[in-house]
Amino acid sequence: MLTILFKILSILGIVLLILLEIALVVIFLVLFFPISYKAAGKRTAEEFFITARVKWLFGLLRMNCDYPDPGKICVKFLFFTLYDSSVEKPEKTDRTSTETTGNEKTPASAEQTTEEHTPESVGTPKLVEAEDPTAFSATAADVESAAEREDSRIPETGTPEPAGEAPGKTTDRLYAFFTRIRYTVRKICDKIKNILENIAFYKNLWNDPDTQGILKHAGKRFGHIWKRLRPRKLTVNATVGTGSPDTTGYLYGIYGMVLPKLGKGICITPDFEQAILEGDFKASGHFTAACVLFHSVRLLLDRRLRELLHKIRQYQKTQKK
Repeated sequence: MLTILFKILSILGIVLLILLEIALVVIFLVLFFPISYKAAGKRTAEEFFITARVKWLFGLLRMNCDYPDPGKICVKFLFFTLYDSSVEKPEKTDRTSTETTGNEKTPASAEQTTEEHTPESVGTPKLVEAEDPTAFSATAADVESAAEREDSRIPETGTPEPAGEAPGKTTDRLYAFFTRIRYTVRKICDKIKNILENIAFYKNLWNDPDTQGILKHAGKRFGHIWKRLRPRKLTVNATVGTGSPDTTGYLYGIYGMVLPKLGKGICITPDFEQAILEGDFKASGHFTAACVLFHSVRLLLDRRLRELLHKIRQYQKTQKK
């Protein structure tokens, strides 16, 4: 009995070791096997498109992106399609709703059928209501009273006309007008005060040594990530114009200053006559997920970043109160 139990435990241990080795191999491949990418695009007066291709593990896993025509994202593993955004999902139809809509009638049609089949409406003449003789007398009385009111409004000869409104109404209107002005000014002052407090808080936060340290650390980490992600091959041919010769000249001067760092594959032609942005580009490169993940985790686990986010959240809570 013990020997059988020992054999079962040994088999389970071997299976667990095999699964552990497979998991380690998969993690190693995901983290350290390079991911290659290619991108291309073109923009002219007639056409505009951008395409991107990503491959991993010698092309066993592929992702294709096209924009705007046909505008889809497709992910494939070997010959199997894992995801395709261009495939339209069939809309689900509610059978109960279709059955009820087919059998039920609209309220208007129901009223029409009831009116047509009621026995009272068939062959019975409509009765005309008798006119009320007091209605005319009431209207005549209203006319007479209105005429008397109009006569009372007409000033008699020799009586002076009223000179403007009562002084009480004028003071009330002036008081309401100045109250609105005071409320508006106070509201503007509160907003300015709030803006100045925000500027003072973020200025002190910017000058904090911990903030300066985390910003330098973040710049260093993003620099390492960009060094791995940047294209190994890049070619750009573009025609740029802002519509103003002065602004176009300034931009072309900046391009001339940074040209040695951009490389030989980038060529920009200025257009001093019209506002235009046309050209094409091609880029390709590769990176490993381990590098991006390593520097991202190092940045997120920094104590100074957590303290900075905590200070901002606390200040925002006090502002809401």
